[in-house]
Amino acid sequence: MIVFDIETGPLDKSTVLSRTPDFKQPEPPGEFDPSTVKLGNLKDEAKIAAKIETEREKHGRLVANYEKDVAAAKDSHESEAMEKAALSPITGEVLAIGYKSEKGTVMRISGRDGLDEADLISEFWARYQTCIAPARKLVGHNIFGFDLPFLINRSWVLDVTVPVGVIDRDRFWNERIFIDTMKRWALGRYGDWVKLDTLSQLFGGTGKPEGVTGAMFADLIKGSEEEQKTAVEYLFNDLEMTWKVAVAMGVM
Repeated sequence: MIVFDIETGPLDKSTVLSRTPDFKQPEPPGEFDPSTVKLGNLKDEAKIAAKIETEREKHGRLVANYEKDVAAAKDSHESEAMEKAALSPITGEVLAIGYKSEKGTVMRISGRDGLDEADLISEFWARYQTCIAPARKLVGHNIFGFDLPFLINRSWVLDVTVPVGVIDRDRFWNERIFIDTMKRWALGRYGDWVKLDTLSQLFGGTGKPEGVTGAMFADLIKGSEEEQKTAVEYLFNDLEMTWKVAVAMGVM
């Protein structure tokens, strides 16, 4: 078998924001209207006046801080868009694909060895085609829910040919070749979606490295030499965990 895992990252910020719903600026506070103040059961005029004055002051602060609050909300909107960008083939791209087999582990990373995203994906489909005749398994965790749809969508965007037979009857994957360890663990139980590191540790393997997440991969792989090393080690560990899980569940 060949275990594989992809790592993705966001496209450039201008592209991501152009493909993200526009920021909706909140309405300005407007003029203070004392008649809108909720007084409840207050009857005492002094208390009513104090309540109104308190609300007037609150409104004044809203007016004074309006532009700052709008700027903060816009920054938050853009930050959230960038944080989610790597999860969508509309706003994200494939940065790396790792493979592990009986012969060893191979890392293919965009920007290295003259490779770009289209090259990584083309290589993946070429590897898939070599697995067809011997019915060699291509194994990954949640590949039916993320990796394969992402690879196919990006193939369409980049005009990379998806081999015939990858998708059977429009949405059902070629499970003669592809094995999803998440689906295999569920054994038909809908919604029993278990994380990779949970299964790995259950079977005596490692978990995710402390302090590093997949969301950090894009920044790490484009960072310093030490950060790039951390990114590669993260991908390597994902492959090791998947291999451990696949072997434990009898995938060969």
